[in-house]
Amino acid sequence: MFLKACVKQQAFCLDHYYIYAMKKLLQKITACLLLLLLAATAQAQTTGVQFQVNMNQQIALGNFNPATQTVDIAGTFNNWGSPTTVLSDTDADGIYTGTITLTVGATVQFKTRINAQWNGTEEFSGGGPNRSYTVVANGIVSYWYNDVLPPDMLNVNAKANAYVVQPGEAVQFLDFSAGNPVSWQWSMPGATPGTSDLQNPVVAYGSTGNYNVTLTVTNADSESASRTFTNFIRVDAMETHWWNDRVFYEIFVRSFKDSNGDGKGDLQGLIDKLDYLNDGNPNTTTDLGITGIWLMPVQQSPSYHGYDVTDYMTVEQDYGNNPKFIEFMQAAHARGIKVIIDMVMNHTSDQHPWFISSRNPASDKRDWYIWEDTDPNTPGPFDNDPWHAYNGDWYYGAFTGSMPDLNFNNQEVHQAMEDVAEFWLNDMGVDGFRLDAVKFLYETATETQNAPQTIAYWQEFRNYYKSVNPDAFAVGEAWDVTSIAAEYVNNNGLDYCFEFELADAILNGLNSGSATDLTNQMEDVMKSYPFLQFGTILGNHDTNRVMSTFSSDMPKMKAASALLLTLPGIPYIYYGEEIGMTGVKPDELIRKPMQWAPISGAGFTTGTSWQAVNADYTTKNVAAQQASSTSLWNHYRNLIAMRQGQNALTKGTFKGVTTSSTAAFAFLRQYQDENILVVVNMGYATLANLTVSLPYGGITPGIYSGTELLSGGAMDFTIDSNGGFINMPLQPLAAKGVTIYKFSAPLSMADNSIVKASLYPNPAGNSFSITVASEKQRYIP
Repeated sequence: MFLKACVKQQAFCLDHYYIYAMKKLLQKITACLLLLLLAATAQAQTTGVQFQVNMNQQIALGNFNPATQTVDIAGTFNNWGSPTTVLSDTDADGIYTGTITLTVGATVQFKTRINAQWNGTEEFSGGGPNRSYTVVANGIVSYWYNDVLPPDMLNVNAKANAYVVQPGEAVQFLDFSAGNPVSWQWSMPGATPGTSDLQNPVVAYGSTGNYNVTLTVTNADSESASRTFTNFIRVDAMETHWWNDRVFYEIFVRSFKDSNGDGKGDLQGLIDKLDYLNDGNPNTTTDLGITGIWLMPVQQSPSYHGYDVTDYMTVEQDYGNNPKFIEFMQAAHARGIKVIIDMVMNHTSDQHPWFISSRNPASDKRDWYIWEDTDPNTPGPFDNDPWHAYNGDWYYGAFTGSMPDLNFNNQEVHQAMEDVAEFWLNDMGVDGFRLDAVKFLYETATETQNAPQTIAYWQEFRNYYKSVNPDAFAVGEAWDVTSIAAEYVNNNGLDYCFEFELADAILNGLNSGSATDLTNQMEDVMKSYPFLQFGTILGNHDTNRVMSTFSSDMPKMKAASALLLTLPGIPYIYYGEEIGMTGVKPDELIRKPMQWAPISGAGFTTGTSWQAVNADYTTKNVAAQQASSTSLWNHYRNLIAMRQGQNALTKGTFKGVTTSSTAAFAFLRQYQDENILVVVNMGYATLANLTVSLPYGGITPGIYSGTELLSGGAMDFTIDSNGGFINMPLQPLAAKGVTIYKFSAPLSMADNSIVKASLYPNPAGNSFSITVASEKQRYIP
């Protein structure tokens, strides 16, 4: 099809524009052959993956009847069960199997269901985690339904007290195998020691990199099982950057502050409200204290949202002009605020001069977009048809026909985008970019997102913007599972990406009352990215407002914000989140005007607002909450100040802390002598007898005085001879309550005596069985 299109186009050019066509002929034929090669390569990358689901324990428990019920798989590869992918058990052994064609290297998410229902009988119901699998050729994915095994069956599992460590730092591996093993054999290439027969050894690594760990366990009947945990430990130099010290605030200019009464927010209004965000004076209490701004699109666009650009180098006229933007940048920088802008590079508006020109087959902009002479009738990344007709030809627009995709196979497009980036960095003074829709730049015959060429391009783009300004950064919107999003960052890719799975885990955990998914997700996140290089959010301009997701539950909102501002990563707050603004899609309703005051227009405008303000503005507004010491606004302000005042929260390590309740989520952040313990009750009842354990925390043994950073309360921390604590009791913690303790204690490094002394828990039994989320798909009998 590609070659046919090119040959037809060449014939047209030879007939009508001979000189022009001859100049382009060779490069066009070369491009066509390249596309054919890519298509053939992509076809060869598909493979059959066999899924094997063991239902025997579900049958034994009475949860499944093979005579009357069915088993199916629902995931990203079949629109979550539509159509249904039913598995079969032809030999009646209780193991249901089916083969699905998938792309090698792709990462899929899925769950297994009974009777194709989402009624609580599906795996990990109630907001539990999806399974995740990265496709290999002729792969086999074998597991027990809901990860429930017979209690006496060996099932190898392991955890670590930290998944990202520095060279030379001690790390403890913990056996969580089921089936009552009595002996253990660890193989840890690259570690010292490299092998161990202890149940829970402590080791150290000398060099940076990702390391596999293999555990073999044996029970009293001399039955053995072995499992290799791929990339189980990341040893990192733990370098951080200026953006790690920042708290960012996402602003939709159209909805923030109107300065001239036309009902639309503008740059002057934003300048007028900069003192609300940060007045540059650490002694005042009326500013939020943010130190970074992300501006949604500010370039010329025909739409209200701006994600379809018509001029990349001109400020949207509703907002102001280029000189006004430079004035804004100077005012922000004077207050210590860094600014990044949205960059939409995957597509333009269909009203962009480039696209208007490209509609002529003889135009030098024709190959800036993706054109075909007949409808290819191939799918895009979404449910809509991505091919759109114009004058007998067809062009590709993955999102809509009004947003045609640029053709990144054309090097001229690369150069154009580099010119745009240089303009905003040098001429307009921005500090970096939020890159929209980074997954969709290249399409192949089988891939409409996350193509290898796409990931490679962002490495190229990083090199360019770093050459313009080494301190500039870019954060990508790679809305996908963590393992895929991380591909855009690792190997000198983008500086970081937003971590959407973590946001889901926070919100779902607070709604479900369980910390299990969040615990597993944080393990995955810390292993996946360079140290602390991921953006954290609760919501943004594409999601329902967080307060609406929580059904206006204030304790949930306060707990979520505490997690956002104490967890690792670079936090982003969506405008209005700090006062609990509500909104449910469509998009216009989650991008409503900011509620400043209980006056007409909510203090946003003196005219007629472009979108009606929320009806609750008279009671829910900035002015009212600034006046209340217990308000959500003051809660955010206090958390921001706390984060920016504690190095452990901005650049410290992360260690998961075990709790005595599945409703509690706990972790330790450490930087030099600073230790901050955060505990959140995600459940719906007070935890009266909560204990926490960190068997090896790398802390010098001793007794240390701690301070609760939110209330000022005191607590002593006793660190045992292994550098941690076991079953340390805490004060009762209310439902959705948060406690944040800080104590100063020097950190220790690996010690051979610790290697011989550490055993926890001892013995490990079924009650300690935990499935590591990233390895959940690989059951080894």
